[in-house]
Amino acid sequence: MWGGGSSNGNNPANNAPTNVAVVTEISEQTTQASKAAALAEPIYGSVVQIAGESPTSSAEVTRSSTGEYLIKLPSTISTGISINSTQDYLISGPTYRLLNDVIVNSSGLYKENGEEATLVGFYEGDFDSLGNWVAGGYWIHATNLSSDQPPFEVGAFIDGPEISGDPVLPTGGSADYRGSAAGLYSATIGSDLTNAQEGTNVLGEYSGTFESTANFRSGGGTLSGVVTVTVSEETYIYNNSIDINRNGLVGIKLSWDNVTFTSNGQATGDVTVSLPASFSPLTLIENSGKTGNRFSKETVSDSNLNPRLLVGTHGAHVRSDGGTEAAMIGVHIGSTGN
Repeated sequence: MWGGGSSNGNNPANNAPTNVAVVTEISEQTTQASKAAALAEPIYGSVVQIAGESPTSSAEVTRSSTGEYLIKLPSTISTGISINSTQDYLISGPTYRLLNDVIVNSSGLYKENGEEATLVGFYEGDFDSLGNWVAGGYWIHATNLSSDQPPFEVGAFIDGPEISGDPVLPTGGSADYRGSAAGLYSATIGSDLTNAQEGTNVLGEYSGTFESTANFRSGGGTLSGVVTVTVSEETYIYNNSIDINRNGLVGIKLSWDNVTFTSNGQATGDVTVSLPASFSPLTLIENSGKTGNRFSKETVSDSNLNPRLLVGTHGAHVRSDGGTEAAMIGVHIGSTGN
């Protein structure tokens, strides 16, 4: 992973790639693949957003008794993706604490198999005290690596027994969910930003907070949510050089409002980006995205029937009149005590 720091000092920014031509190609293609994923309709079973033509299957994550995860991801450019959290472990990342002392750990996973390679930003909540778990993240996948222009795809996913079945939702009342979010960021700089040369390609990661309010009614309800970036790390590629920038995305918000859901607890909605003052030179002429959300089938308690978790994916794409284009794709997880 590029962003969010590292809990053990192994910061991948210290090992930034040196082949500028390769990194430039990756960042250019990732921006377009991230845009496609950000605008894609989420797929349910687990929750998945993926670039390209929608596959027929969702993601599938299984966990062994020793805590090892086997991650199977759908693909539109391969027959499928399989990655193992132990065998393909790359680097550890930060730990996030949710409500009720629920902890989410992060790591980077990487697998190269012949003509294919996959990089995953992986997040897992080992809720043994609750008797359950969820796991998810975002990925970049490439195939035909020896070709001049290998195809890329980008996606985000979240799965686990906590969301393996339809919830039994309350017929009234509301619940507030608080937690964390993280994702992949890719951009091409236009003529309207002064902190980078026009034509600069950017590839990085972000993490932040997730807040949501669900209003329940008979047969479903509505929810609103917002992801706020609090940490980021971006790799800038321009004119045969690579530079690392940190926290350039802080303050960006991805929001969705009054998204309806039915008794199956699945909520698909539209995402809008709000930019902080540091991006004031931009005049956006495109601003859109999608989010997929799913409630936990487990409740807060026997007497409080609110779903204890709300998890999902989110994506956003913006373009300015000066030619700056950016896309974000990631996951979020929140818990409630009310």
